Amino acid sequence: MLNKVSTQLAYKLYIDKEISKEEIEVFIYGFEILISTLCGVVSILLFSEVLDIRNSVVIFLLNFMPIRMFLRGYHAKTYGSCFVISNVSIVGLIYFQKTTLLLQNEYTCLILWMISGIIVLISACNKEQRNDLSIEKQVVNRRLAIITSIIELCLSLIIGVRWNDYFIQVTLSMLLVAMFICIERFIRLTER
Repeated sequence: MLNKVSTQLAYKLYIDKEISKEEIEVFIYGFEILISTLCGVVSILLFSEVLDIRNSVVIFLLNFMPIRMFLRGYHAKTYGSCFVISNVSIVGLIYFQKTTLLLQNEYTCLILWMISGIIVLISACNKEQRNDLSIEKQVVNRRLAIITSIIELCLSLIIGVRWNDYFIQVTLSMLLVAMFICIERFIRLTER
């Protein structure tokens, strides 16, 4: 279904002479990513509304999405499994935190933030080769990952000093990014 809609959108652009025939496949992929991301975010927001954790989820997503965009880490093989994993991990993690005493201690929260931040920065600085990107794009992507990670870490620390309740959500988002990075590394190690 996702591919069908994306294909129709790309061919509509081609018929309207907005893109060339060579660009159709790129636009199909782009539409698939855009539609699946929008569906994921909307469903996460709907679940958060039902569970009455909307504000926490919005803060979480605002911190999570920019970092996740440029960093490596576990990515599901299909859009459907990505949808399920994203919904369960994000909404589940925040709901679990809200219904337990997890991270209520500011020192625990700070330690988890620091550990997650170190993992994120190490991953951002990693010069590992990727077959799916040219060397130039890898350099640009690494720079963007480092800049985004540093900005997010600084902003999250400022948020933590100013609004302690929001710092928990920021810490959870950093923790989830770090977990995805560690899962991806573990999978690559076990495949060797």
